[in-house]
Amino acid sequence: MAEKFYAKIYVTTYPHPILVEVTARNTMEASKMIEAMYKGTFKSWYIRPTTNKEIR
Repeated sequence: MAEKFYAKIYVTTYPHPILVEVTARNTMEASKMIEAMYKGTFKSWYIRPTTNKEIR
């Protein structure tokens, strides 16, 4: 069953971490989806994917 995952990442085009949300089956799939979405601008993780909505 797919869940909504939230993460914060650094990208090369913005100096502060940005919030990203994706729907995935698990944390690993969410990580791969986020890295693919931001291919070329993804720099590093600030908060890795989690189902906890409180990181907003």
